Amino acid sequence: MKLLRISLLVLLVALAACRQPTVTQTDDPYQIALTAEPSPPQVGEATLFITLADEAGEPINGAVIDVIGDMTHAGMQPVIRQARGASDSNGTYEVPFIWTMRGDWFIDVTVNLPDGTQAKRRFTFTLTR
Repeated sequence: MKLLRISLLVLLVALAACRQPTVTQTDDPYQIALTAEPSPPQVGEATLFITLADEAGEPINGAVIDVIGDMTHAGMQPVIRQARGASDSNGTYEVPFIWTMRGDWFIDVTVNLPDGTQAKRRFTFTLTR
């Protein structure tokens, strides 16, 4: 019985480490995706890649993107970053970032489009190392 409990605990930890980021979707028509390198995320320096497209899937360049990273528990100083203009013609924005500790994080992304429109998404990540 003890071996079964230990095996289940190891399996749950392994699954949590492999969990993909989740996103909170809003009603706007924009497609916003976020990936992090290294992957899976780990404490230390990282790069966030935010890909922005319109409803038809066409890349959007020229936006200003505000990023706020925080943890789900109180008392942590948020990590605040900004990206201006896409780093390529495919609507991908690179944001230097620092994961300051292990645990459950949320990344709030606010996209300010050239026409004054704004879109927001919340992505969640779990850092296990």
